[in-house]
Amino acid sequence: MAEEVMHLSHEELRATISKLKDTYDKTRKYSLQLDQKHQRSVTREKRILVDHQKQVLQAETLNMMTKYQLVFAKIEC
Repeated sequence: MAEEVMHLSHEELRATISKLKDTYDKTRKYSLQLDQKHQRSVTREKRILVDHQKQVLQAETLNMMTKYQLVFAKIEC
């Protein structure tokens, strides 16, 4: 590659550098977009886990309440 660069004119070098810079900028922008998407996914996953924990706690609470009602119903009989 170094020998190829040596044979390029000044304008060709400028064009090549400009093209490489544009490619770098597009890649960097895409990387930032992927990072943002990843952060949104992580945030969503945390929210889903918290919601799941709340649902499990609610189900366990209802289960215990049902058991206590059954015990009290047996005591009354």
